[in-house]
Amino acid sequence: MVKHRFKKVSSLRQVLLITLAVILWLTSNPGIASAENDRDHIKVLIIYTTPDGQVTQHQRMLDMLVGHFTKDITVMSSESVVERDVEGVTHLFYFGEVKGVVPSRVQSIFDRFNGHKFAMGHNTSKLGDSFNFFETEESCQIDELQIGEGEKVLIDSKMIQHVILKKPDTRVWISASHKGNPIPLYIQNEKSFYFATPYIDNIFSPYLAEVLHDFFQVPHTHLHPAYLRLEDIHPMVDPEELEKIADLLSEKGIPYMISVVPVYRNPETQREIHLSDSPKLLNLLKKMQKEGGSIIMHGYTHQYRDDETGEGFEFWDVENNMPISAPATEEVTKKEESDFDSEEEYEEYVNKVKEFETDYISTKIEKGIHDLVSNGLYPLAFEPPHYTMSQNGYGIVSNYFSTYVGQLQLSDEDWRIMNPSPSISSPSFLNGMTFLPETLGYIPPDDPEAIERVKSAVESQQIVRDGVMAAFYHPFIGVEPFKELMATMETIPDIYWIDLKEQGDAAQTDHIRIASSDGRVDVDVDYGQLLFSSPEFYKPLVKNGANTTLWIIGALSMMMVTLFFIYIYTFSRKRKRMEASSHDHS
Repeated sequence: MVKHRFKKVSSLRQVLLITLAVILWLTSNPGIASAENDRDHIKVLIIYTTPDGQVTQHQRMLDMLVGHFTKDITVMSSESVVERDVEGVTHLFYFGEVKGVVPSRVQSIFDRFNGHKFAMGHNTSKLGDSFNFFETEESCQIDELQIGEGEKVLIDSKMIQHVILKKPDTRVWISASHKGNPIPLYIQNEKSFYFATPYIDNIFSPYLAEVLHDFFQVPHTHLHPAYLRLEDIHPMVDPEELEKIADLLSEKGIPYMISVVPVYRNPETQREIHLSDSPKLLNLLKKMQKEGGSIIMHGYTHQYRDDETGEGFEFWDVENNMPISAPATEEVTKKEESDFDSEEEYEEYVNKVKEFETDYISTKIEKGIHDLVSNGLYPLAFEPPHYTMSQNGYGIVSNYFSTYVGQLQLSDEDWRIMNPSPSISSPSFLNGMTFLPETLGYIPPDDPEAIERVKSAVESQQIVRDGVMAAFYHPFIGVEPFKELMATMETIPDIYWIDLKEQGDAAQTDHIRIASSDGRVDVDVDYGQLLFSSPEFYKPLVKNGANTTLWIIGALSMMMVTLFFIYIYTFSRKRKRMEASSHDHS
């Protein structure tokens, strides 16, 4: 086994910014270290009631919000939860997405639980005495939100549960209003909290993310993690504009992310072009990796069927709006349980689809990591093309990467149901991966409103004390719009730039280990095992070696030719002198 060590070049400015961030964090939150340690002891159980007993996108949104405070999260249906499931739980949630029958044991669970309790949506009257400090009437309309005594914010019209307070000592954390009439949205009485909606969307998400800090009683810094991501860098990308942007970021000492697609596949000829076929781009990427950029694996070919690389959905069958279930050359028909004669036949079909998807994703990821590493690029995180991937897919990715970047698909029924979390998170459905959300969007070409949309997203993220400020950019658009995006982000108060090389991110296959810490990336490669299990790993190495050999041969040839001409010239001069001398003597 051979170990490589790669160390980034850090600017003094970046070091000073990080130091300042730490100082501000510690001074504004005395005792923060002990509070952070408390996160390790937070254990959450989320009980839900949904139409079919299955988790929906709304529970996954709550999972993402809770995942900012702990990785120890269990999500269970009210039909299946039992008393022993609460053992060791420190914070108990109930999510009533629909009105329905709640088993009496759930009321018993809530009555016996002594920790902090959170409920949202319907059926709270069936949770025992913990939630008797209010009652709900039919839904009502709202168009304003306000945290505490803060500024009122106009929102698109929403429907929430109409809450009537029954105890005077109830605290209203978030209030809503319609035409000036106040309506409680998020309330607390002793250790019980209630959020008056049966759903979570992009409007409610940052508000709930902020007040959950007080529910969990885990103080967090009022600093905003931020990142810029350069998107869709594949072997056919022109390096000229990319280099201008990289140089600008390097001059400013801003760490950044590079989403790399290792292979470009021509949909017409089916020819594959690898990074080793684009030496100018590859050398630039290596330089960027040394000077502040961190590599993200953005799929393997960024396409599934006959889409062009950079356009296609690699890990989702977008034509059938379903997980990948067959080779790209095969016709696929999406099937429902009603298409089968028995439940057993349907389960057999589901397992077969999942088995194919598992093998497909695993193969793509392993090839991608091997291709990048063999070219001297070391991925520290993963981002699927168009953010699309099934829940099973997240489990597969977690076998290879510690960190996921972008947004999360929250449904296996429709890829368009996706969202980020407002803060860095580790939801249970990511199987231990850390989620770095993209929250500000991107800059489309020739869109005069793009920066204004980014600014609007920044305002929403500022609701959360540690909301992430993250955007991505396609370098082909050019350096000038990028300067405007960067300037917009640099004006955000209290931001610090995320550096994947500083935070202990990792990637692995059976024979490759990549890990970052303290600005350094360590890479362990078992070349002997790769020779047998993944011989294609050596193709770029052989090609680079062959190219180097050819250059050496070429240089030696040129040297020999030059020496030959020097010899001929010298011999010719010497001969002329001898002839002249002979003529003089005669």
